Amino acid sequence: MDMDLLTNPFLRLGATMGDNRGRVMALAEEKSLAADEATAAAVQDAKAVLIHPKRRLKAEIGYLPGLEPQQASEMIATVQQNPINIRNLVAHLPSLARANLLAAGLIRVAGRLPKDEVAQWILALAHGHEAIAARPTAALLNGERSAAGFPAVTDLQTVDAELRSQRQYYGQAIKKVLDQLSFQSLVEVVTTTVDKATNHGKNHAPILIDDLVDRFEVEVEVQGFFETQTKKIKDLVQRIRHLAQENKGHRQINFHASKLENVVRNWDRVAQPIQVSARSRGTDHDLSHEIAAEIRSLVFYLLEKHDLLDISKRLTALQQEIFAELDTVVEKLNEDAIVLNKISKLKSEVSKLKSEIFKKKLLTLLFRSFRLLFWPFIVLLLIGLISLLQDNRKTNTISSYTQSPPSVPSSPSRTLEVQVPSPELKFSKPPVGDDNILSIAQIRWCLREEIRIEVLRPRVTTNPQIDQFNTIVDNYNRCCASYRYYESTLERAQREVEKTRSQIIADASLWSPFVDSLSNDLRQE
Repeated sequence: MDMDLLTNPFLRLGATMGDNRGRVMALAEEKSLAADEATAAAVQDAKAVLIHPKRRLKAEIGYLPGLEPQQASEMIATVQQNPINIRNLVAHLPSLARANLLAAGLIRVAGRLPKDEVAQWILALAHGHEAIAARPTAALLNGERSAAGFPAVTDLQTVDAELRSQRQYYGQAIKKVLDQLSFQSLVEVVTTTVDKATNHGKNHAPILIDDLVDRFEVEVEVQGFFETQTKKIKDLVQRIRHLAQENKGHRQINFHASKLENVVRNWDRVAQPIQVSARSRGTDHDLSHEIAAEIRSLVFYLLEKHDLLDISKRLTALQQEIFAELDTVVEKLNEDAIVLNKISKLKSEVSKLKSEIFKKKLLTLLFRSFRLLFWPFIVLLLIGLISLLQDNRKTNTISSYTQSPPSVPSSPSRTLEVQVPSPELKFSKPPVGDDNILSIAQIRWCLREEIRIEVLRPRVTTNPQIDQFNTIVDNYNRCCASYRYYESTLERAQREVEKTRSQIIADASLWSPFVDSLSNDLRQE
């Protein structure tokens, strides 16, 4: 039985908590004489409750213990006639009476309050209830019982059980006022209430606020919203993966990344109070962790497989904002952001080195060769320098990214080919596949790659160099591992390529990772 203040047996009989058994029976007799049959039955039920010590406890807890009869009458009149004012009149009252008055008033102003005032009413009720405890409540009731001649309450467990029942009534009062709101207003009120009650998730909330969030999370409308928006998020993540895999271009990927941002922000609007509440309780919101993992995985994929650094940074910043209440997730995201910033800085430094000081470093290498009087190498170096300056538009990119723990990445597997310009010979890369019949220009390409690979093999030592070298070898194997040719064509190609062997060796010596290594050595000197 819910114990609403205005249907309480004390109020139904017009009795006070200090009235003895005889006074209660007399009031019941008086009320019955002037009542219809239904009202008379309710009066007899009220009498039976108040004269029975055990049954009386529920009515006492649902009434206004600690208030003088005149004060109690005035407060009840306010709830009946102008309930919207009751919140401003109860701050000084004992906690149990205050909570009962606020709950009764809240039920009667449902649908009439602005959103911000709904949150204030709920917070006032929650804090009032939080101050209620079994032992001081029993002491307060026993003072009233002593005056009325009823035996004292000695079983604190019984008092605690009745207080839990009253807590359910308070929750029903809150639910009634929230049921009058639109879905958007409901989300706003719950978010504001939880945020203020927990100081942005830093403090424990009153238990009525925890109850409020638990009910909110399982609301049919909230569950439907999460189901729909979560599907949209996962679909967009897969769409962005597909666009990157198909090399559809930055414009399309950025467009869908913007759509993902909008959907995630809309999803978070409803998830926010649940996240804040979970943080204040030291628990996790599983769905938030699931969405965070989905987006973080996309960031890894875009960075590691497709070198999309700007979009990866953008989505990481989004997660840091959306999941700010998930401490374990934020810790990982902060590490991710550090790594992404390091990658960005390294890319900038590499680009600067390529564009501003690359020629200077090669000239330094040239003068060193002069000192060593290594003239044949100088001639070859000059030839290679001319070729390299023509093709220096390509640069290495740092894009590999490890998921856990984040660390400074290594270079990506992008193919960096040093083209060998020759006025006499034409080189043409064969198609991928086996048993293709190659033209003489395609055979020259395969022969030239064999020489390059043999020159580069002993020079490769670092991870970036290994990645680049493996790419070149794999490229060669896919095109030149098995092919057909006309006998005269092969012999002619071998003779022509052999004549340019020294030039091919020189150009291979200027392969970018090797030259960068030398540049670093020179800079250290």
